[in-house]
Amino acid sequence: MLRWLRQSQLRFWLPNLVTGANISWGVLSCFFSASGNHVAAAWFIVWATLGDKLDGSVARLVHGSSNFGVQLDSFSDFLTFGVAPATLAFSYLHHNPAFGYSDGWREVALYAITLFYALAVTFRLARFNITTMPEWSPRIFFGVPTTIVGGTLGALFLSIIKYGAVGTAARERMDDNYMFGGLHLGPGAMEAFPIYMLIGAILMVSTLRVPKLGRTPWKLANVVIVLLTVGGYVFGPLHILPEYCFAYGMTTVFVSLVYHVAAPHARKVAPPPLFAGGEAAERVARRRVRTPRQHGRHRKTTGSHEVPPAPPESPKSPESPRSKTGTD
Repeated sequence: MLRWLRQSQLRFWLPNLVTGANISWGVLSCFFSASGNHVAAAWFIVWATLGDKLDGSVARLVHGSSNFGVQLDSFSDFLTFGVAPATLAFSYLHHNPAFGYSDGWREVALYAITLFYALAVTFRLARFNITTMPEWSPRIFFGVPTTIVGGTLGALFLSIIKYGAVGTAARERMDDNYMFGGLHLGPGAMEAFPIYMLIGAILMVSTLRVPKLGRTPWKLANVVIVLLTVGGYVFGPLHILPEYCFAYGMTTVFVSLVYHVAAPHARKVAPPPLFAGGEAAERVARRRVRTPRQHGRHRKTTGSHEVPPAPPESPKSPESPRSKTGTD
């Protein structure tokens, strides 16, 4: 059966169907945020996090990577981990006056932070799509992937509600399993949610070296992350233990911070220039040709100014270095 799938056109459709499900969950998350069911909206974001890791595994299993899938995955990530979390946070905080984000300077700050978060996701995805790593490079990302940030924010939102930040009415809609025992969070935990989003946005646009899943130099860290991932696929679909999913995301961020400091071979990999090709690169090349260094002597010209030759056309880069076997 697997051999037949790898030889048929269906192999391209299977991972893209998973990505299509992620897009649907992102749209549904926005719908539920608009209708006031914020718990369901946050769960859809958590589900999409699991699905985003799954589509790459399916593509690798059936040999179904394609350029179409690459582009579809980028749009899916932007919607599900950019627009949906921003919509969730804005809708919940803005429509609950008790948190203080319904008017005044805090309302303006909420607009600005949620907008900045969505723009940071866009920047992160665009940079990821043009990144081509050298062959000697370890398998890393630059900046925390949108999947991890969006999923962690969704799980954090659910965890804050579960541990009593907004009263018993919302608490009854969550599960009765508590990893942190009798922990009770006050309203301040939810009031600070825009700060969490701001930190996540900065981590995404940073040049922090983040190892890919199970690719750190430390076996124990790899085992812990893989086990936490497996647990997420168990608890997420069951709608239980959102704090576990939050702990998974924070563990990944912590391991990335340690890796960035303790892995000098990763720091040797420079992030790609944002405007490495196209008209921007051509203008830079022409400017450098027109202003050559003469080592203290001015070039004498007679008549008209010399026109420097046009720089050679840079070789075209691949359409996209991104593949469905990875994740962002």
